[in-house]
Amino acid sequence: MQFRVQARKLQFIRSVYNKETKRCDQKLVGSMSADSNQMPSDDQIEMLTDSEREALAVYLKNKAQKALAAIQSIGAEYIGENLILATNGILAGEPLSEQQVSAIWDGLAKLTKALKKAGYPKPAKRITSTKSAHL
Repeated sequence: MQFRVQARKLQFIRSVYNKETKRCDQKLVGSMSADSNQMPSDDQIEMLTDSEREALAVYLKNKAQKALAAIQSIGAEYIGENLILATNGILAGEPLSEQQVSAIWDGLAKLTKALKKAGYPKPAKRITSTKSAHL
């Protein structure tokens, strides 16, 4: 079983040996949205054998793991900028709901714990004097 993404569709392709040409022919046996990581409904995969369904499940699981890793990488890359933007919004008086406030405090606590657990020390505070700031 091979999987190919074409025109935002994930195609399920079966290789069938052709005795006349002594080569394998590819046969499209199903498709689904390429954006989904969920197993399609039974009517969409009714032409697949059990081993092909297992291969599809493994493919979708790996695809979902790669997508999650990419999202986490992007999140870690831009978290500093996003914290600054959020801080500026709060200081500018943007209203926050109780749910947003709770999520922010919870997220900061989890982030602090994760940084400590990963071995990233809290940087020393930068001392800026008012005299040097005005020069």
